[in-house]
Amino acid sequence: MSTVEKPTSMNISSERDPHNNNSYGTLVDRDYVNCELPILDVDDFNDRIICGYEKGYGEKLLPADLSTARSLIPAGTATLRDFSYVAPEIPEYITENCTGCMDC
Repeated sequence: MSTVEKPTSMNISSERDPHNNNSYGTLVDRDYVNCELPILDVDDFNDRIICGYEKGYGEKLLPADLSTARSLIPAGTATLRDFSYVAPEIPEYITENCTGCMDC
């Protein structure tokens, strides 16, 4: 049976992690892979995503999109949408009736 020396704290650095960037460690050591993220095309976002929601097919028929999957939304897009229809749909919150189902 082998013995493993447990660290006294997760917040201290180690030889393997001298800057304590990843206090849990990694399962597989790999070299750093540099990648570039595409810059968000605001016009494309407005034409596809905003237009899809305005026409009513945004929630179910939009194709998978890298920027929306990462929650990248250009600043100022709220000015392109009409949110007045949302207010009547907000239910009255009654604490005693809440089951946490998230249907509201």
